[in-house]
Amino acid sequence: MTLIKNDEINQYIFLLNTCEYLSSEHNIIISSNIYSSVSVCIFDNEKKIGGMNNFLMPYDFNPEKIYSRETRIGIHIIDMLINEVLKKGGKRKNLRAKIFGSSNDTINNFYFAKKYLEIEEIDIVSEKIGNNIGMKIFFYPVGGKVLLKKIYDKNTIEKIKEKENKDFFEFEKNFSERKDFIDFETF
Repeated sequence: MTLIKNDEINQYIFLLNTCEYLSSEHNIIISSNIYSSVSVCIFDNEKKIGGMNNFLMPYDFNPEKIYSRETRIGIHIIDMLINEVLKKGGKRKNLRAKIFGSSNDTINNFYFAKKYLEIEEIDIVSEKIGNNIGMKIFFYPVGGKVLLKKIYDKNTIEKIKEKENKDFFEFEKNFSERKDFIDFETF
């Protein structure tokens, strides 16, 4: 995660990498570049708290088997975000979500996020997927507002894809070495 101060708009912008999340009750902007990954924004408009994540599951998602070794990273990242929003004072009954995925390669990640939020009983108020373009998401956690910038430049998209994969494989390596997580295959 990188913190940038944008003097033009007098705002701090937190740039998320793949497999990161951040929540806040402050007037900040959380941003992420996506192509193969998915970003989920969760917010409580009543309490003015929200957060965003960015995750990638490089495996096929089977809706019949939501809890699997393949989905454990997505489950972890979404759960951590929900819990952070709740810890900061959000109320579960007020939580709403927005989901963003950029490429057609993202469909498994996207449908996993939708299914998991459905199980968690969090309403999805907005979603955007497809078109095989890159996206830059700007999320305002205090009001739940999202600005989306489409990225058409092939070189920029390739750089986003490379970074997503690099971040994911590093996260997956560290994640799989942890002993305090349940392996759903043996659960």
